[in-house]
Amino acid sequence: MDAEKYNRAITLLCPTCGSSQFSHSEESALFTCTSCGRETTRDELIRESGENQQTRSQTDQITMLFAIIFTDKLGYEEVRARHLQAHINWLEQNKELVPVGGSLRHEIGETPIGGLWIAEAESKEQLENLIRSDPFFIAGLRESYEIFHWSKANAQRKVLV
Repeated sequence: MDAEKYNRAITLLCPTCGSSQFSHSEESALFTCTSCGRETTRDELIRESGENQQTRSQTDQITMLFAIIFTDKLGYEEVRARHLQAHINWLEQNKELVPVGGSLRHEIGETPIGGLWIAEAESKEQLENLIRSDPFFIAGLRESYEIFHWSKANAQRKVLV
């Protein structure tokens, strides 16, 4: 039997902010994230780190989940229409990093006012670089965007998309 094959190390990450730094006192069963202050038990931390945020790629890099919200410039509907197919093709080429993406609008049938991605990446910097290569970004459609660390609640629930 190859013991090394079954040797696994897990880096515990805060399910709220993705930090790997915790404080712990001997009197308490709780671990406290030094970044966001979330308190959790050791067992919960191990379970949530395994279920939610942590996957290991072939290069053994830890990836985290992110939500990116884009706001488009007003009056740029023609730019969106002109670059839409290139953007969709680009999303397909980058589906490992952006498995879920789509436009946002106030009402069905209205022109989109932005977009939303759920992404899995090693860092915000990796996503910044990816965004700069998006045909919509290059064409000047995006007014702004925000990148948030995201933790999926209830990891055992059905995946909708």
